[in-house]
Amino acid sequence: MRPPVTKDLPLTIKISGLKNVLQRLFRLAPARMALSLQSSPDDPFRTPIEDDTQTLGYYGPTDGCAVVMDDIEVVGLPHAPTPGRPAALTTTLTTEALHRATLEARQREHEAAVRAAQRAS
Repeated sequence: MRPPVTKDLPLTIKISGLKNVLQRLFRLAPARMALSLQSSPDDPFRTPIEDDTQTLGYYGPTDGCAVVMDDIEVVGLPHAPTPGRPAALTTTLTTEALHRATLEARQREHEAAVRAAQRAS
């Protein structure tokens, strides 16, 4: 299994967008991803992240939590395992990083809206 990857993500990112980020990082098709939220490494319970239209914030990530990505083919769901593919990949998220990234995303959206309004007038 690969070591965890720490990434700043906005709470407003759609799960489909998160899967696209993970696809670029780990070269795994979103259709093969089973995501879940784990509050700490010691916590045996995970909250499934199943709705691609929801935002990450909908699932209530907390400081020190992790988004765990399982390759459904490796853990034995629909298909045979892919040789050399890790069984689970973890992205660790922090509340502070999420908050900062959310503010930055909102700022970029605002700036884009201002530029669009200026072009329209």
